[in-house]
Amino acid sequence: EKSRIEIENNDHKSVKQEIVIFTRNHRSAIMAFFEVPLLFEASFEELFDFTICAYCPEKIRLDRIKKRQNFDKEQYKKINQLQMDIEDKKILSDFLIDTSKRKSELIKKLNQIIKKISEICQER
Repeated sequence: EKSRIEIENNDHKSVKQEIVIFTRNHRSAIMAFFEVPLLFEASFEELFDFTICAYCPEKIRLDRIKKRQNFDKEQYKKINQLQMDIEDKKILSDFLIDTSKRKSELIKKLNQIIKKISEICQER
């Protein structure tokens, strides 16, 4: 358990450093998106102006993962146990995207989020 925590801490430090470097190198960008699976668990939300939680029902998530080549149910359970409950992540997030919807609906939702973020940023 101790070695797992040490590894996670080192990994989180590296990821955080890469996010900071990327952000610094792209200051002129109007907007940037990052995919951070353990965003709240690693307390990385402080690095971002907004957070978007992409989620879907557990059954769909499991079905998608089963389609991957190296699916391991025990590994899936372990990963799930390390993660914060999705309902808690949804509460902590600024925006939500239900990925069980059709692609056209996802694109529409993402465009709505981008528009809203742009409006908020212009007001600042």
